[in-house]
Amino acid sequence: MENREPRKRIAIVSKPMPAIVDPLEFKKNKSSDNAREVTNINERITINLWFDKHYVDRHQHDDDNGKRDGIDHESVKTLVLQSVKHLLVYGAYLPNFIF
Repeated sequence: MENREPRKRIAIVSKPMPAIVDPLEFKKNKSSDNAREVTNINERITINLWFDKHYVDRHQHDDDNGKRDGIDHESVKTLVLQSVKHLLVYGAYLPNFIF
């Protein structure tokens, strides 16, 4: 017989099994220790931001105290848009919170 090289073997690499997701599983959430998710809805919210004429006039022409720093249109707009998401969440979780 001939002297042959042994055949190459396929290396067996053990990989961790992926977690099995059970849609009917009861698990802990913010309001219960034993709850099942029924549905998940993503809402799109349109936010209209308006500036009052008094605000615009005060910004353009100053007032008795002079020009006020930090209340320009862009600063106020940025602050309001960053705050809206937080305000909506607080309004949903806290029953007496009104904005």
